[in-house]
Amino acid sequence: MQEKFDTKYSFVENEKEVLRFWEDNDCFKKRKAKNANGPKYRFIDGPITANNPMGIHHVWGRTLKDTFIKYNAMKGKDTHYRNGFDSQGLWVEVEVEKELGFKTKHDIEAYGLDKFTEKCIERVKKFSGVITEQSKRLGQWMDWDNSYYTYTDDYNRTVKVPNNPKRIVSISPAITEVIYALGADDKLVGRTDFCNYPPQVDSVESIGGISNFSIEKLLALKPDLVLIGSMVNENTVNLMTNAGITVVAVREKDHFDALFDNIEKIGLLCGHHSEALHINDSLHQKVQEVTTHIDTSASNKPTVYYVVGYGKGGNFTAGGNTFINDIFKLCGLRNIAEDITGWNYSVEALLEADPYYIIIRKEDMTTFINTKPYTYLSAVKQGRVIPIESAYIDLQVPRNIDGLIHIYHSTHVN
Repeated sequence: MQEKFDTKYSFVENEKEVLRFWEDNDCFKKRKAKNANGPKYRFIDGPITANNPMGIHHVWGRTLKDTFIKYNAMKGKDTHYRNGFDSQGLWVEVEVEKELGFKTKHDIEAYGLDKFTEKCIERVKKFSGVITEQSKRLGQWMDWDNSYYTYTDDYNRTVKVPNNPKRIVSISPAITEVIYALGADDKLVGRTDFCNYPPQVDSVESIGGISNFSIEKLLALKPDLVLIGSMVNENTVNLMTNAGITVVAVREKDHFDALFDNIEKIGLLCGHHSEALHINDSLHQKVQEVTTHIDTSASNKPTVYYVVGYGKGGNFTAGGNTFINDIFKLCGLRNIAEDITGWNYSVEALLEADPYYIIIRKEDMTTFINTKPYTYLSAVKQGRVIPIESAYIDLQVPRNIDGLIHIYHSTHVN
């Protein structure tokens, strides 16, 4: 006689119980370790676009792939469990356009390409998490902590990046500083001679200069991710990529808000995204503590000039297309060089504008205020030359906020 079927049996609860058993007993890790020396088996497919939750067609494909992989793992083969997410597909852009209510591509231009790109990245991060949890629920075995992403960097290169890199080389002082701020310095195995902050970075091996580093030293460090700024040329990038190294460019930008974008990008690339968000929240709060006291509509803002270079070698300052100019605006100041593009500025224009404040690197201040014709400037005569740590605003780094606060207090607080 057939046994009575339990009508209260729950397939869903049974599936969840199996998943808990796998997790509690580290079944995935044990299977990988057991087959580590077996014959290799690879199932190659393209990464899923992290744009929406999975549809049924995705479920079919992932279930079939998982079946092949598990079958070959049961035969003792060393199988590859690398999941991937496509983060720069057209469908991501289309969904973000819908979300923002855009009707034409001109709407993207008006909104700002940088801001639109960040919206796309946000969507990818959100739905890669959703798809990961859906795939786990399916019972699919993957190394979920090490998924890769197809990523478009600041040189508009499509790169396949590791989700959680273990060995990072930074060829940018700004990037190095952010890595330490994120608490990801345990992954930093290489830097340049110019990466000198924070002081403990001295213990990390240097590969030389920025534009002329030693490619041999770089290769010897066996990095799984190299992060570069603006000073590494295309030929050098190609040399590294041809050697099988993953290279991602995160460049300093000409606007202040890019600081927060870059911190988040570096955090995402280093596997420290939550830390990046926490840092940005803290920095935004500090900025707001300054800007709440500033009347941005005031027409009689005090004028300011930042001394980047002076003397016989020429006069250089931060023009209107720099993030330094944005810092001055946030402090309620008007940059006398806001109408120029770039860094060159004539001494005649400086003397004619006669800025109310002058900001200068502290190591240059004594010589500057005792050198003609700068001695004729009202700010020099009346003691309104403000010394500042050079790294506060010369690089696009978290210390920009320290610079902003220093400038604000020096120009607004008696």
